[in-house]
Amino acid sequence: METEDKTYLSSEDWYKRWFNDFYPRLYPHRNLIEAKQQVDAVINLISTRGNCLDIACGTGRHLRYLATHFTRSVGLDLSKELIEIGKLEGNFDKSEVYLADMRQPAINEKFDLVTNFFTGFGYFETDKEHQQMLTCWRSLLKPEGTLLIDYLNRDYLIENIIPSTIRIVDGYTIEEKRSISTDSLRIEKTIVISKDSQSENYLESVRMYSYQEVSNMLKESGFKSINRYGNFEWEAFSSGSERLIFVTKND
Repeated sequence: METEDKTYLSSEDWYKRWFNDFYPRLYPHRNLIEAKQQVDAVINLISTRGNCLDIACGTGRHLRYLATHFTRSVGLDLSKELIEIGKLEGNFDKSEVYLADMRQPAINEKFDLVTNFFTGFGYFETDKEHQQMLTCWRSLLKPEGTLLIDYLNRDYLIENIIPSTIRIVDGYTIEEKRSISTDSLRIEKTIVISKDSQSENYLESVRMYSYQEVSNMLKESGFKSINRYGNFEWEAFSSGSERLIFVTKND
């Protein structure tokens, strides 16, 4: 952490500022054990093999295990810091990884499986950006290729929001404050990281689409067969599900 105080509370491009080398420490439970369980679940659900692309791959914890099931695995992320962490941890040893914006990845390849784990959808300001991104993701799929989007459940989140928490991580005090935006469209979280009278402030701001809204956007992008699940045990999605996971084919 740098010695001078910094405040990053602009909603515009918040994801460019926040996904730094401290970010993985904020979510220690999002680890290799969880990633392996989720990848194993995906492999058990689909018959797709060949090549795969993990969009917003972060440190590559899912790619580490996707690479054991696919002959070729590729990841992309906008955070140079997270990619460097993943390289040091060996998560990309059997994969290729690119520094890229997931709205326009500029990858000249089509994949049997495209994944987007841990709420990598909803970052941007406009519906148009998200619609165009889904259309782009579909263009990265082979015919009959599978897209998986691991997203938040708006209803569950609103019902169970925890307004504030304080915890200690590696000697740093982490204070998080969560709220629903005034237009009820976004979940927003301010994160204050402090130590030795120094502090840095960040923002997370994610568009909370309903399951029907995302389904409609997927259909608008050309997807037809759209399956929704509430967790990686593949239980049926409901308003009380913690997650909203879409699995759809490019048919």
